[in-house]
Amino acid sequence: MVQLKDVPIPAQLAPVVRRLEEIGVRTVRDLLLADQAVLVLRTELTAIDIDEFLAHAVKQCSAHTSSGRAILDRERNAAFFLPTGCCGLDDILDGGLAPGEITEFAGPPASGKTQVALFAAITTVADDARATVLYIDSGGAFSSERVQRILRGSDKFVNATRTSSEGDVLSRIHHLPCYDTFTLADILESVHERLKVGTDEFTSRLRLIVIDSVGGLLSAIVGSGQPHAYVTMMAVSQVLKEIALTKPIATLLINYAVSSDFRDTSGQALSSASFNRTKPALGASWSYIPSMRLYFTGPDEEWTSGAKANGHVSTYTNRNRVHVPVVERNIEILNSHRTPSGRSCLLYIGGDEVLSYPRHQLQGTYSTR
Repeated sequence: MVQLKDVPIPAQLAPVVRRLEEIGVRTVRDLLLADQAVLVLRTELTAIDIDEFLAHAVKQCSAHTSSGRAILDRERNAAFFLPTGCCGLDDILDGGLAPGEITEFAGPPASGKTQVALFAAITTVADDARATVLYIDSGGAFSSERVQRILRGSDKFVNATRTSSEGDVLSRIHHLPCYDTFTLADILESVHERLKVGTDEFTSRLRLIVIDSVGGLLSAIVGSGQPHAYVTMMAVSQVLKEIALTKPIATLLINYAVSSDFRDTSGQALSSASFNRTKPALGASWSYIPSMRLYFTGPDEEWTSGAKANGHVSTYTNRNRVHVPVVERNIEILNSHRTPSGRSCLLYIGGDEVLSYPRHQLQGTYSTR
């Protein structure tokens, strides 16, 4: 129980504590159980003095309740996020990619996953002159020329080279080709060991790890029926989580999509075109690994809300007055432990540009040409 001498009190109440301790009342529990009339008689204190001290002690020692929403808001305000470079996406993520979390971008081909991942990588090193990014590439989607074009051509990075040279920004994004699960496991184990030792300069400044694509790497063993395939998949996920816990590093995974088998309550397959949607690959076992799962809807898919991409090619006029063709995509949070599921934003992608707007800001802020 809390000792009376350990209770933070105003100076004028110090004599009350001293007199109570002289008669053997040394804890708040003793004070609560004691008869007040006896205390007044033995300590020669007034009932008002004792009541004032008791009220102060109870207030200091009581548990202060807070709503879950208030606690979450405090944690969000104290947290540091890595912006993705897409304001609409950052809005639904409450700031961006969270260090210590595993975020997954899933969706069909040509839905913008890799383009947004590259934007996030460039934004990370452009916003922080010391930050580094590790990009693990299994499909040849990464190239220094592509990163350079985005850095030079996107309006988002018009000021990036004013604080750091283009060469410096590019040098802090390390690219590692990886074509099988076991190489991926070796790379992640090496990163984990270097983080624990802390002597490697690049790893000590690591802020973001991108794996493009985890679906392509893991499905090769999971879908082939190899023995211990799921054990290997879970081992990779365990290393990812250990890296996230060792140092506040955001991990971004790219996953592809597979056909979804929608059925009604009787178990009959629904063949209607309105239910022709896809879902993230790697199955239910993998779905529990990412802290945050976002789904990029393809051009011919319905969104969860029932809406559908307009299918039209719009144009965006950049700072050089060049008309850039862009197509509309939808990004939706499938599940998350810190943000509501179902949040979504629109993505306009084309050339070296990615534009993203929150849905509540879309009207009046974007127009097709």
